[in-house]
Amino acid sequence: MLKKGTDLTRLPFLVKYALTTLLVLAATLMTSGLWLLVERAISAPLFLAAITISAYLFGMRAGIFATVLSGLAIDYYFVQPFHAFTGSRDEIVRLVLFYIEGGFLSLLIAKVRAATDELRNSREELRQLTQHQQTLRETEQKRIAIEIHDELGQALTGLKLDISLLN
Repeated sequence: MLKKGTDLTRLPFLVKYALTTLLVLAATLMTSGLWLLVERAISAPLFLAAITISAYLFGMRAGIFATVLSGLAIDYYFVQPFHAFTGSRDEIVRLVLFYIEGGFLSLLIAKVRAATDELRNSREELRQLTQHQQTLRETEQKRIAIEIHDELGQALTGLKLDISLLN
């Protein structure tokens, strides 16, 4: 199992793209299942979810890859004529708009991920700086305590000598 904070964007290329393909395949299968229950079910949200998950977990390139696969899957399986790429103007416009939407979504998710990572790093840096400041404060308190102890010890020793000389 993956540990908390594991960066999946560092997975090998083939693993990221295989998992992205599986997400799009899952969206395709779920949409096919919905089509059995509801005539002409809305399919894009499931594919957008696959794009979002891919972009968040594996990076922007995986999100773009998921966009391309999703667009092709939607066009091939869920747009009439089924199981064919006609290259018609309608089909091309639909694909281009979906690719723009998926690309923009991937870009936004990548930016959110980068901001989240930056925030996490700055919090960790702040925690380390606070700990360092606490250590410095404790060291300074020790130094002051030793200095006060030494000065008071000298003053008391001087007073003791003065008292013994007066007697």
